[in-house]
Amino acid sequence: MPESEDLETLWKAVNDELHKGELIPSLWEAVRTAKPLAIADGRLVVGMGRGQMGLGSHMTVGPNRARLEQIIEHLAGERLTLEVIEGQSLEAWESRRQREMAVRERVEGRAAALAEAQAAGATWDNLREQLTVKFAQHKERRYPQHLARYLLEALQMVVKMASQLAPSSPAEEEAQQRQLARILEKVAQQCGLPSALVALEYHRLQAGAK
Repeated sequence: MPESEDLETLWKAVNDELHKGELIPSLWEAVRTAKPLAIADGRLVVGMGRGQMGLGSHMTVGPNRARLEQIIEHLAGERLTLEVIEGQSLEAWESRRQREMAVRERVEGRAAALAEAQAAGATWDNLREQLTVKFAQHKERRYPQHLARYLLEALQMVVKMASQLAPSSPAEEEAQQRQLARILEKVAQQCGLPSALVALEYHRLQAGAK
């Protein structure tokens, strides 16, 4: 991060260059009032005093922003996005960064959880397809002994799947329970049995697998 003196010099040069162009008093006043705080993450951050964000907004409207960022790029030698925050101290900027990081972590956490849930959903969907194929392959399922064999094979597959998808949060646990219920209801329907009875057999197999 550049030293504060370097930032002050850069911002003064931006102000001087801006005055060579079109007369825009509100923008000139905003730039004069703003205090440069940091260059970080591709941004030039400047701060306005408390209650001055309305004035600061003159720097972020379309044409004014474009003009300022063009000047900044010319003087700094790199493309920087201008960001205006409330507060004219490094503490204000650090506080802003911490809030941004917290929001980003929450968003990334939700995105990761959603991706895991979607992946798990696809996995359960694949299992349902496999069970459909396996059921169709049991040509003699009109006999109870063959139907019982299918039931056993199907529930073993379900137990294996559930053991591979260990949930890491209450939300994931709830999602997995819903998927499991749908699978057990499907198997129950295929076998013409009450879903609770199929669930009971599932739990027996699951306990035996531990």
